[in-house]
Amino acid sequence: MSYRNDARLYVGNLPADIRESEIENIFRKYGRVVHVDLKQPRNGRGLPFAFVEMDHRHAADDAVHRRNGYSVDGYRIRVEFPKGSYSRSSNRTSSFVPRRSKNSVIVSVVSSIKRIARIDRKLSKNKKTIPAILHNTKDYIEKITPNTVKLSEIDSFTESLKKFKLKKPEVLMIINLMPRSEVELYTIIEMIESRFSNDEIQDMIQLIISALER
Repeated sequence: MSYRNDARLYVGNLPADIRESEIENIFRKYGRVVHVDLKQPRNGRGLPFAFVEMDHRHAADDAVHRRNGYSVDGYRIRVEFPKGSYSRSSNRTSSFVPRRSKNSVIVSVVSSIKRIARIDRKLSKNKKTIPAILHNTKDYIEKITPNTVKLSEIDSFTESLKKFKLKKPEVLMIINLMPRSEVELYTIIEMIESRFSNDEIQDMIQLIISALER
């Protein structure tokens, strides 16, 4: 079964005993609910969450606008578009705004400097100027962003993810967002349950945490 990615919602902080039919009832007011995928926490830790597929993007926008923070049996549920998606509605702001992490900014800055360096090597006889700027810039960025993966380790971190055979967009999202929990990975990796075992998911999370702690 294929789903509309632009009408897919993440619903978190759900009551422990909630059922898919109850989740459907929460959202059917805003349009036809195509599919509800309820996820129970592994090992009994944490609260359930779900992915809800609406029949239209406008219905999904309405659901985010009206149901985020809605109380269900005393639990204020989170309703947002999964990470990496965005609201195309011109007159409404989604509760989720895609963020560009410090890691992605660092990679972008360094990539730009490296491109300049390649041009400089072709045009200038002084080959020490740009590499020196690159080195100093990297040092400066790492000093002002101590809680991100170090530039020197991004390549090795990416290499460590290869064993999972992730799609390129998924790898980029992981580097950008550095998810530290299973819930966050569910919003980044498509069909994660059918592609990876619980041990592989935990291994992935530990790799990310280890990269951040270096």
